[in-house]
Amino acid sequence: MKHIQKTNLHTRLWSLAGFLPLVTILTAVYFMTPKSITASDYLTQEYNQPIITDLNSAVINPFLNVIPDPTGRELYVNIHGLSDGIGQLYVNSIIGPTGHQYSYTATYSNTQQLYAATVTGFAPKADSIATLNVTSTLGLATAPLEYTRAYIPLSMTRAIQLANGHLELNIVSTDTFAAETYLAFAPGFAPVQVVPPGHRVINQPYTINASGSITGTVRAMLLRLRYTPDDLNGAPPDALAIMQWQPVTQRWLRLPSTIYSERSEIVTTMRRFTTYALMVTPTWRDDFDDLAGLDIATLQNVDLKLKDHFPELLALTGNATSGVAVSKVITPPVAIQQWDAVTYSAVSNPPTTTLQIDLLDHNDLPLLTNLASGASLATIDPVAHPALRLRARFTSTVPGESALLDEWLLSWQPLTTTPVVTPTVTPEAYYIYLPEVTR
Repeated sequence: MKHIQKTNLHTRLWSLAGFLPLVTILTAVYFMTPKSITASDYLTQEYNQPIITDLNSAVINPFLNVIPDPTGRELYVNIHGLSDGIGQLYVNSIIGPTGHQYSYTATYSNTQQLYAATVTGFAPKADSIATLNVTSTLGLATAPLEYTRAYIPLSMTRAIQLANGHLELNIVSTDTFAAETYLAFAPGFAPVQVVPPGHRVINQPYTINASGSITGTVRAMLLRLRYTPDDLNGAPPDALAIMQWQPVTQRWLRLPSTIYSERSEIVTTMRRFTTYALMVTPTWRDDFDDLAGLDIATLQNVDLKLKDHFPELLALTGNATSGVAVSKVITPPVAIQQWDAVTYSAVSNPPTTTLQIDLLDHNDLPLLTNLASGASLATIDPVAHPALRLRARFTSTVPGESALLDEWLLSWQPLTTTPVVTPTVTPEAYYIYLPEVTR
């Protein structure tokens, strides 16, 4: 059995009545074991950013880390990215649409290199929507930031959707948390100033924190990030990905996800409490939830095949012994410096069943044939070939048996006007693919 590994291994999470986890496929690259840490440990998670202070401007843009208190009465606000000596800082909070504004003094820690304040006045065992901003005695201020605090009773499932509709979190298992918990959802300033090359943030990043110093859960939750056509600014939905911020390594990690373009959302599973962002990436991918990514006119004896009761695979039809499928023309939405790579996930059993992946130009002329997953496309001139296609060729010596194509992906490097620093790691080092994807 020949199994070509996918760049992002995954788990499908589904149910007839409400999302039952079925299978977990773990990557050898990375696996995060959820754990509890002390509050002081939590405060020192690294957001090592340059000082974001301009004394000639009234606006400051620090990273605000909002952490709910286990009692449900307080909220801890950590302010990263500002140095001492910019005047006394105050955290100003308004709880609820008709609430009064209260100000809280933020103190600076030389050890942790952050400001911290405790906001009070929350009602326990209830959800809250509040607004906060940070001001300085020197006249500096952040923009107002609206955040949501959600109450999760023990042994309950629920869906939490932000008022702007951009984010929804589904708690699908009753044993996700060991005790009643509060979650805080804070949109706003990203904890990193530079996203991976060729990426662009859609809407805002969102930081999700839990009470009780919980950094992760045993059971996966469903995270849904939504967008509008205007948010894409010409980029195809196939280029979207959910990225997870890693504060210790200071990297964005690409998470396995499923794109539902008909309802303008992308879904992944999450266990870790950190910052998440929806980004346009320099990639095109098709995971065969439907035939939208294929040139229907070129299909020969190939169709979708069910996996976990959903269309997820491309395979030969019926008793066919050969077949062909070709992608639609893939055109990057921006000027590119070079084509990067082709990666795919497939299962075959040579010589009984075989699968070959080819690279075609936009006129269907072969450029590279029988590519291995991860094959470099650096030799393909982007000026001569500004658009490409992928082709899958299936063969079988036994009618009724077929190789299975689960996903394919084409990536590129956007043209940049700034000097390119050669990384000491491969571009894939920006990503660590966590072990699950959802339905």
